[in-house]
Amino acid sequence: MKRAHLHLPFQIIGILLLVFAVLYPIQQTRADESNGNIVQRCHAGFKLFNPAAGQTLKGMIPVELGVSSGTEKIEKVTFRTDTSFLGEANTNTANSNHWFMDWDSRSVANGSYSIFGLVRNNDGSKCRTEAVPVTVANSTASRAQLVVELRPLRWQGPTNVSFAFTAQAKLKNNDGVVDVSDRVQFVWSTTVGTLQPSGKSAHFFSGPAVGKGEVVVVVSYGSQSANAKMAVEVVSQEQVKYPSPDKADDATCVNGATGECEDAEQDVPNGSDGVVVEGDSGIAECIRKLFGDERYKQLLESGKRVNFSEFKQVQACFAQRRFVVPTSLSPIEPAKVQELIEDRATKIKGIKNVQSTVMDDQQALELSGEASPESVVILYVFSEPLVLTTTADSSGQWSYTLEDPLEPGDHEAYIVVEGEDGEFVRSASFGFAVAQAEASPENPNGYSLDLTATTPDDSQVTASYLIGVGLVIIAALIVVVRLVWRKKLGKTEASTTTVTPDKSATS
Repeated sequence: MKRAHLHLPFQIIGILLLVFAVLYPIQQTRADESNGNIVQRCHAGFKLFNPAAGQTLKGMIPVELGVSSGTEKIEKVTFRTDTSFLGEANTNTANSNHWFMDWDSRSVANGSYSIFGLVRNNDGSKCRTEAVPVTVANSTASRAQLVVELRPLRWQGPTNVSFAFTAQAKLKNNDGVVDVSDRVQFVWSTTVGTLQPSGKSAHFFSGPAVGKGEVVVVVSYGSQSANAKMAVEVVSQEQVKYPSPDKADDATCVNGATGECEDAEQDVPNGSDGVVVEGDSGIAECIRKLFGDERYKQLLESGKRVNFSEFKQVQACFAQRRFVVPTSLSPIEPAKVQELIEDRATKIKGIKNVQSTVMDDQQALELSGEASPESVVILYVFSEPLVLTTTADSSGQWSYTLEDPLEPGDHEAYIVVEGEDGEFVRSASFGFAVAQAEASPENPNGYSLDLTATTPDDSQVTASYLIGVGLVIIAALIVVVRLVWRKKLGKTEASTTTVTPDKSATS
């Protein structure tokens, strides 16, 4: 019993040492990760060779990482100090083992820092290079200030508007201005509509949203951060109107400037609220120039929509919106599309997810079908509604790639074309469904371009039809063969029947 008591303290000490051995690495890992570090160190093949250890830094400094041949294939390299993110490295196209970036040391306060590289390999593994101690010693007067400028095109307000924003990050000091847009991280958000962010640019889509909001971009560089905001207002389709002819030549454009609206395509200076126009004066001015003042005034006063031949003339006016047409300017009111006569030669054949040509790493929806060769096609997507336009090729094939996310749920689409008698005709209804996306600051409504279900395309419908007809024919043949066989069998039985004489009659 005494020996057991003597061993008990040693057992407790052993257990405590075991717990410490397990928890210390975990705690150390968490501490390192909280500073942006990674416990796993890169092997000797990864080396930060510029700046040199102990170097005093001033102004713009090249930061360079060398990788010995035969090492893992690198996917991404970022540089940072023990306290802040410096930027993402570029790779030399002639030498993929050389990663580099220019860093403005004026973006951080003077003092001692440790610079290292964070490496992510193609297999997903990560490592951290050995840190290089340096000293930043810039003059106080040369300290650079980070600013970001948000540059939209001329803001346009109807619903279903498709719009691009671009941000530019700069370091400003007494020595001048340095563009650091390729070395900062951009974080985009919006309070109305949906954003598809891609680095220093973001694609805005209003969807069915109506109201006031803002688009915000935040950038970080060194120990500094900066943001820019742009007020936006999305108006309903009913508010989209042609400007009056007497004001078309001096339509209000960006910053209240007057003159041709084409002159207003310049960037809006940072901090300017811009001007929210009623509808799209740029498109209206394009229509006015094509039709002339007299016809334009007739359309304005009558409130009528353009006919198909007129729409073909003005189709190019919607190119600035990637051929998204405000519903008030479409030839057929969306609510009346279903009332049109159906033309079986006009078809929506399918829909599929494709890679976006506008935003990197984003999906898009491609709708395609058939119409008369080189005809103008107007595509109506409900339930929003969304009106789009494209042109069929010389063989009658058409397609439209929708880059803007849709409200999750079931949707229905039609195309409208000009019939043989010059009247509007439509295709059959085409149904599809869009998935619910995860809500985020960039996409508060969960809009998506992920396709969850589609209406069978014509080839599937045709195949099903042929299979059905084939089964009916086979069934009919079976019935006919059986009837013929039974009839033939009946004749055979009759010919083989023996008649027995009546003996009583003979006697």
